[in-house]
Amino acid sequence: MTDKGEAEAPPPPKRRTVRLKTVHDVNRLLGRTINQLLRDEMTESKASKVGYLCSIMVRAIETTELEQKLADLESKFANLPK
Repeated sequence: MTDKGEAEAPPPPKRRTVRLKTVHDVNRLLGRTINQLLRDEMTESKASKVGYLCSIMVRAIETTELEQKLADLESKFANLPK
């Protein structure tokens, strides 16, 4: 109870943190989002935003992977005799 005799509001529910380090992680999130949408547990607007952000994450992950592969190749060929 508060000082005014009113009941306190319950704390907000804990939100899950989603780890998105691989394309597989993003695919799992998309699958969960689609299922929540189909069960009416998520609005279409929110599902659309999640889908958009997932597409950005996939591009970022793929770019990071390509940068690492390129750096590996460059270091491998830099040590070859000319």
